[in-house]
Amino acid sequence: MSRIRDDERLLVGTNGSDYNRRRNIFSLPLQRYRTVQVYDVFRLARFLLYRGFGRSDQLIENLFWDCGLNRCRLFHFFNAVSLGQTPWMTTFETSLPRWRVSTELFVHRGFRHLASPSCGRLIAISQCAYDIQCERLDAVPEFRDVIIAKMSVVHPAQEIFVDDVAGKRIGDCLTFTLVGKDFFRKGGAEVLRVFARLMAEGQPVRLNVVSSMAYGDYATQTSRRDLDAAMQVMQQHPDKIRHYPQLPNAAVLELLRASDVGLLPSYADTYGYSVLEAQANGCPVISTNVRALPEINDDERGWVIDLPKDQLGNARVSSAEARAHLSGLLEEQLEAIVRAILRDPGTIREKAARAVAHLKKAHDPQTQARKIEDIYDSVLATGGANA
Repeated sequence: MSRIRDDERLLVGTNGSDYNRRRNIFSLPLQRYRTVQVYDVFRLARFLLYRGFGRSDQLIENLFWDCGLNRCRLFHFFNAVSLGQTPWMTTFETSLPRWRVSTELFVHRGFRHLASPSCGRLIAISQCAYDIQCERLDAVPEFRDVIIAKMSVVHPAQEIFVDDVAGKRIGDCLTFTLVGKDFFRKGGAEVLRVFARLMAEGQPVRLNVVSSMAYGDYATQTSRRDLDAAMQVMQQHPDKIRHYPQLPNAAVLELLRASDVGLLPSYADTYGYSVLEAQANGCPVISTNVRALPEINDDERGWVIDLPKDQLGNARVSSAEARAHLSGLLEEQLEAIVRAILRDPGTIREKAARAVAHLKKAHDPQTQARKIEDIYDSVLATGGANA
């Protein structure tokens, strides 16, 4: 079968090129469609907000209206809602509409747009996100059935970077790697405390931290004092702990390829892309059981820290007491897991092989691309009406 030329592929527009859009839209090896970045009337507002205040606004970030000027047959957004008539669909990580507004009437209009004929499909990146959206729709029974009929789950694709994990050398000193901007939300403080103790004992471990060390997130409520304490721990072990404030994704992948175990003992995470990237480099991961993490990691292909959570998969962090309790559980289980790995490092390769096998089954880029193209076909065939 001859390959379709770029100028023969149908254009699919999306309003941005950030990591989430690259991960879920631009990186897909589509055959019959071509994704392009498009602009809308909210672009100027987003630019001015960044320029003037150095921040974004969730409402402005997740709205799209182009007055019909873009020459695309279809739009595919991430977390965004379109106000126009061109057929569109959205991939989402938690729920829609993703607007930080409290006005009930305004949010109700968001659900109305999701139920409109121009909205063709809503793609949850996890079963957890799908369930959260269904729970939220209980508040709008007049739209619930129409919107649920448009919903499906398509996990992010993941390219595999190691051909054979059996060839991955497990050395005398094990290297663990944590990747994440929000250091404390990713369990960074607990990681440092555990590894500082292990290093003081002379255990054969090294730690990589790739993080801008952001603090003050909603889950941990950390402060500058917490940041100073974390930096002090890393400075006390300059030969054992390497901190990278920022690395391009290609360098992160190289670092994971040279690591033995990935770390994402997170308080809160909508998905956990770094888990997939570590697994794809033959690096099994220690994660928690929050949100979508159990869908991509378990004790067969990694290690899981069991935290108390609500019915939607969120860790219980609603009070200082709850956060302290959770932190203690996380630290205790993390240390037990790392010590078990040190006693039996052969489990690393075994779990890595199972992790790679699962990626091939559940995250194959060609398979995920075909799923998305089938959805594009369906949306266009119905003109954006319920597919």
